[in-house]
Amino acid sequence: MRLRPDLFRRAVKRLEGGRSMTFGCSDPAYRDWLAGRPLPEELTGFLLENALGGEASFDGLGGMWTPESVMGLNDQESSLPACGLLGVGSAVNGDFLVVDFAKGDGESGFVSHDLLWERNRGGDARLGYVPAARSIGKLLHGLTAIDGFPMDYDSAKRSPLMYDADRVKNPSGPCLGNTAEDIEEFIYLVRGQLIDHPGIEAALQWADELGPSPWDSAESRRIDFAEHAHEWDNDMQTVVFEFRRKNLGFLNVSLRFAQELLSLAPTRFQWLATEERIYARIHWDRRPETFGPV
Repeated sequence: MRLRPDLFRRAVKRLEGGRSMTFGCSDPAYRDWLAGRPLPEELTGFLLENALGGEASFDGLGGMWTPESVMGLNDQESSLPACGLLGVGSAVNGDFLVVDFAKGDGESGFVSHDLLWERNRGGDARLGYVPAARSIGKLLHGLTAIDGFPMDYDSAKRSPLMYDADRVKNPSGPCLGNTAEDIEEFIYLVRGQLIDHPGIEAALQWADELGPSPWDSAESRRIDFAEHAHEWDNDMQTVVFEFRRKNLGFLNVSLRFAQELLSLAPTRFQWLATEERIYARIHWDRRPETFGPV
């Protein structure tokens, strides 16, 4: 089960401005409460070993719950654990931060408090749930260290990509939402790799030095890239990658590439080509009007 207690503890300390925080709980009442729920053993151990000695908030709003709050609020909002979601904190706007224990892999995300309260409390809380990270540690890491990370249910709902902190080497760097498994598989299909606009600019300059290419006759694409190069960066809505042109010719890869691209349903697909390589950008528009009524 993916929980990432290391990321969790570091994120809690960031919430506390670097001050020391006491972790762990030996309260038999909390232990008995956890034992009375169908939680995976690994999650129960995580909750006991990483229980907070005090509230840790996001600048005074929301935050991660103490054992007393975990027990009280999950009992109060019983529709959460009833459908396999355990509340462990709240976002700045009051949305619940939850671990999906029904799946058993530690996936974590947000439950909209508005949707939960609008519907019958005995209803399915999953109707207001959206996953945002592959573990609770990665979720809190994203919330405290990653620029552009979804901060609540609505922003996570507009982001079609799952964030994976394992791929982010710089905690304060860009949020690579494109590390979702389906995106990785799509790029691997053409043996590609992620690249950002500085790398593309360098590659195009090198191609220019070699002389004109028969594949590079669409000068408008060069002009478009020059004017919008800043958009060719990987973030939570955008995947930019490059691969060898000849890779599309292996074992019907072109057809599979097109099929996978359609299944990802991006808002926009763009590409630049040289004689040897293709540079591609796929983008999902996160604005609510793009998605229509929910």
